[in-house]
Amino acid sequence: MTSGQKTKPPKPDKTPGSTPALNEWGIPDWRDPAAYGDVKRWSRARWRWEFHRRRGDLRSYFDQNAERCWRYWQQFVGNPAAPGAELQPHERGFYVTVEREARDRLGYGSLPNPRIGDQSDMLLWTGYLGGDAQVQTIEGDHCSIGQYLALHGTHLSNEQKAFLGADWLAAVPVRNLGRDRIAVVFDLNRPLEAQIKLASGLLKAKNELRGKTSQRRRHPAKWLDCLRAIDAREAGASWQEIADLFYTQGVLSRYKSPAGGYTSPPKQAARALWLVAKGVQSNF
Repeated sequence: MTSGQKTKPPKPDKTPGSTPALNEWGIPDWRDPAAYGDVKRWSRARWRWEFHRRRGDLRSYFDQNAERCWRYWQQFVGNPAAPGAELQPHERGFYVTVEREARDRLGYGSLPNPRIGDQSDMLLWTGYLGGDAQVQTIEGDHCSIGQYLALHGTHLSNEQKAFLGADWLAAVPVRNLGRDRIAVVFDLNRPLEAQIKLASGLLKAKNELRGKTSQRRRHPAKWLDCLRAIDAREAGASWQEIADLFYTQGVLSRYKSPAGGYTSPPKQAARALWLVAKGVQSNF
């Protein structure tokens, strides 16, 4: 691709039968809990992503910046110093870089495609957990990204460095740590609690990628119900429709009737679950 060409990034295949029964944002049918897959195997990073990828502001940001980032990475296709540069916006692993002023709001520094739930834990955990959660890692013989690019003859312009960000390119001493070892660099000028949380997630995710499953936290049973409630409202379901179906599926309990006996839950029960879900989405 030559400079100045108006090439558009390829779009995903929309041939009937080419994908599962998902909506345009990769969200399954809320009426069928089995459509969500084996959620017991989801890591905490995946749960966080599932709640966040349903946010309108996050979706808009990705769509507004996907072509910009795709065009930028085209110049590095085939360069061993930039693995993944050939990815298209609709593919797993592609991400847009989030501008500094939007990171706290969105919760990510590298934002994958919200249409894809099954992203790698390393991409999700190395995103962004807030202004105080920034760590660098070195594994084996690896050095910083800036040094790695320079070692392979890729010299960035000032504009490119500004695009990637100083934090991402920050130099770290080149060290041979040996096989199966990883170093995490903390910034003592920032509060440590958020950095420790991020580092813990990085280490667990890396272990899982090596085939060693880490001991997982028990995830609250209501998280899947919360996702389904959010998806139901996005699909246009009424509160009563949600309440009736969730009652038959055992998600919502029966209510004691003032006239005696028990009855199915009122529509307010579905709305209450949705409010809980939105709270989890905002504060995961």
